[in-house]
Amino acid sequence: MSGASLTEFRSKAKLHLRKCRENKIKRLINKPSSSSFKSRQSFSKSLEKVKSSLPNCDRKQKVVNQHLAEKFGLVPKSKHQRITLQLADKLKTDVHNFYQRDDISYQLPGKRDTVVVKDDDGKILTYQK
Repeated sequence: MSGASLTEFRSKAKLHLRKCRENKIKRLINKPSSSSFKSRQSFSKSLEKVKSSLPNCDRKQKVVNQHLAEKFGLVPKSKHQRITLQLADKLKTDVHNFYQRDDISYQLPGKRDTVVVKDDDGKILTYQK
């Protein structure tokens, strides 16, 4: 080979090698994650087993799937917010005042007719039974 043809051959070889390396990097980057199953058929078979064991109701399936996803760490665990009914302050005071009325409460023979209670502020209050 002469000098000119040798340099042309080497430049083509470099270009071919560069393209080959770029394609190799693309294949490695775009490679799908490896599966635990050896074949698609075994994956499909186990998927059918799971589907057949799930309940028929869609809502129940959703609950079971959600629980399994939380158990295996695929989604964060849901935090149940408990809702308690809070009575209004006015309602509480109305009920309290109702039971303190003289026509509703009365003193039994031999019993004390008042109760001494400490308030949240530390004040001592005397209530009629």
